[in-house]
Amino acid sequence: MHSAAPTYHTPTPATAAPYNVFKRIGMLLLALLITCLATMAIVFQSWPNLPTNQQNINSLGLAGIGLIGLLYLQHRKQGLREVIMGQQFLRPYLYGLGAIVIIYALCAGWMSLFYIPRENFMVHFFDGLAPGQIVLLCATLILFPPVAEELVFRHYLMRLVPLDRGAAWQWAAIIVSTMLFTASHIQYQNSVTGVTLLAVGLVFGISRVLSGGLIVPVLLHASAEVIGLIFNYIQIPG
Repeated sequence: MHSAAPTYHTPTPATAAPYNVFKRIGMLLLALLITCLATMAIVFQSWPNLPTNQQNINSLGLAGIGLIGLLYLQHRKQGLREVIMGQQFLRPYLYGLGAIVIIYALCAGWMSLFYIPRENFMVHFFDGLAPGQIVLLCATLILFPPVAEELVFRHYLMRLVPLDRGAAWQWAAIIVSTMLFTASHIQYQNSVTGVTLLAVGLVFGISRVLSGGLIVPVLLHASAEVIGLIFNYIQIPG
């Protein structure tokens, strides 16, 4: 990624909404409420058993539907397309994709060099599943979490601050969203996984600022899921 401070692409006057921190806090709270309700729906569905991995991912799919609806209601008059697509795509995506590949390769090499055991959650991620169920789990993992999590962390959370008012605001939003994004993945215990999440979270946040839209971080998140699955498969003992 660029070593210089990210340059935020300001929406055109026709689509830009005045900055109002209270409205943005309210939208973040609504986004979190939607996510919590989706999680609760899956928990009640699986009760008295704990939700399976597939059910947990399905809850993010359900949350994503609600969050997309909220995004539409919020920006339908100001320009929904620009919020999603931003002003730049190819360079932020390619730089971000290269950074993610390097991050996963370095972390996998670190684990191999120092004999660090694989993440326990991923060791048992596919336990008891038939081939068709594994394909479904992988497909939903690539689709649902990127949409729901990027809407929460890289849209509603990062937009709490005025990103168009300088690098200090941008980096504050990137760092805070990355820390909270990492902390939200409580299923992981391995320190290397934590470092990986921090690094890719920074890539997602920087790409959000550089591109000015949501599509690049969403696609980078989906790409990271694919790369993570590949490295997890490579690490499985033969």
